[in-house]
Amino acid sequence: MKIYIKLTIALLLCLTGSSMYAQTAEELRNQAAAYKRSAFEAYNVFFNTSLSDAERLKAISPYVTPVDEKQKIKCASVAEDKKESDAIRAAALGTTVLYPAYDSVLFHGILEWIKNEKLPLLRTAALNSIRFIEFESSEYSGVGLQISEAAKSLMKDRDHNFRLVAYGILAGNQDNYTLDLLLQNINKKDESQLTIDESLELLNVYEKKSNEMYVAVNNLFNDNAISAATKIECIDMLTGYKPATDKIVAVYQNSKEPYELRKTALVSLSASQKEKLQDYISPVIFNERENEDIRTVSLNVVTYLHQSGWYRSRFKKLSKFSEDVKNLSNTTSSSSVKSLADYYVLNVNTKY
Repeated sequence: MKIYIKLTIALLLCLTGSSMYAQTAEELRNQAAAYKRSAFEAYNVFFNTSLSDAERLKAISPYVTPVDEKQKIKCASVAEDKKESDAIRAAALGTTVLYPAYDSVLFHGILEWIKNEKLPLLRTAALNSIRFIEFESSEYSGVGLQISEAAKSLMKDRDHNFRLVAYGILAGNQDNYTLDLLLQNINKKDESQLTIDESLELLNVYEKKSNEMYVAVNNLFNDNAISAATKIECIDMLTGYKPATDKIVAVYQNSKEPYELRKTALVSLSASQKEKLQDYISPVIFNERENEDIRTVSLNVVTYLHQSGWYRSRFKKLSKFSEDVKNLSNTTSSSSVKSLADYYVLNVNTKY
């Protein structure tokens, strides 16, 4: 019961955005009870068909989902009711959250509504609902296959968002057919279904990275015509892929590249090139003409690395880099760089 009360209050705070600071367990119970009563009354208004759609929808607008289980079931019935308006059915379906995974009638309704362009609001609500249903989590069989089939039917939908969600559902389930399509999009730079950046993001969802995937992304990365945003997606994917290392280093060291792109390259190198990181960042950190932001973030990253047990277990004494940072503290004209160099000396150099 205590856990239920805490979860209810947490839900209340998230949904209302209010700042309530209960001082006692009694206040917590009172707040939970008040929220439950208010939500219960609001959904009773929503179920009142004698009221206008606007009144019914306004009543439940502060409440994402009913607290009462019977009302959740009633919402499912409203979503299935063809006498109700598109807006009311969509709102009802939106409140059921995970319930469709345990109601086969509602689930099969979603599979139909997701294709019905005559009910655009319900169709969108169905799309949102299906994203929350795990392939193997329901109490009845065949859900995963049916979701896959529904998603594949939407991969060429006229609505870009429907296509994106469909690809996302299938990629999240590590679907090989979808993987092939994503690779084709990247290899051909085909944006008829998804943007290149979206294809890259979804490709990175796959847990097992094949050489074919790396080659395709690396070829794209080496295309000078792609945008900085696309380069960022490529770098995220190519972290640790040796043939891409030199290009990632070049991006990081290129003062003409945007800061966010260079920072992404730095993060990639810090994850995959720990032993050589100080060599890669030295031309940037010790260059007084370099961008101050990239210098400071680089110093932060290398300081964190050199303080780690991983680094100390491999390097038992100070390196020339450490001495150079100590000198930098006395020579740099940047107050930010000086402050971080001082911190490095205090927290790295003095610990050896």
